[in-house]
Amino acid sequence: MILKDIIQRYDVSKPKQCIHLYNYLLSNISKAHTLQSAFQYLKNGGFSTSRDAVRRYIHWAQDSWLLFMVPIYSNSLKEQERNYKKIYAIDWALANRNSLIWDGSYSRALENMVFVHLYQRWHRVHYYLTRKKRQELDFIAVDSHGHPVTALQVCIDITQGDTLKRELGAIVTTAKYFGIKENLIVTYNQEKDFHEQGVSVKAIPAWKWMLSPA
Repeated sequence: MILKDIIQRYDVSKPKQCIHLYNYLLSNISKAHTLQSAFQYLKNGGFSTSRDAVRRYIHWAQDSWLLFMVPIYSNSLKEQERNYKKIYAIDWALANRNSLIWDGSYSRALENMVFVHLYQRWHRVHYYLTRKKRQELDFIAVDSHGHPVTALQVCIDITQGDTLKRELGAIVTTAKYFGIKENLIVTYNQEKDFHEQGVSVKAIPAWKWMLSPA
């Protein structure tokens, strides 16, 4: 896919460098990414490159539906550019096969699958950082008018008290701030309803959520 859709399509002059970058990005699914970190990775690997070249490689990956670079939710383009982006792949199996190393994190695999499904529903998907405590919300989906409609966290296991507190904290704060009604924690196989500070949050297994009507 990389060779056919990107290397040949764009007549990439340094294919080894380009593929090395993609393998690095595919190894960091669901993690924070900046242009500088990608540029520095190639430099540290002994590649002669530029930030503009790295920017082009990433743009081609997105244009070819290999990767998604998910920005923070903000009405300010400057803030979107200033903050890191999160990396997701169109196909988790492809990412796993082409990554340099896999840490065995099934939570990252689940998060990637949830992102792809959410993107298919809404097309505009961001992550969000709450304003005071800078708690990270995995996903916030936005409708065609730019209004946040879904706040969503991904959590394999919600039985751990500290984990649940963290996940609920970010989602409740975000839901209250934007007035979001659909608030979800997508889990591996657990289901439960929560009511916190006037906000309803539903924990739902991934399979059940993905099979539910949009």
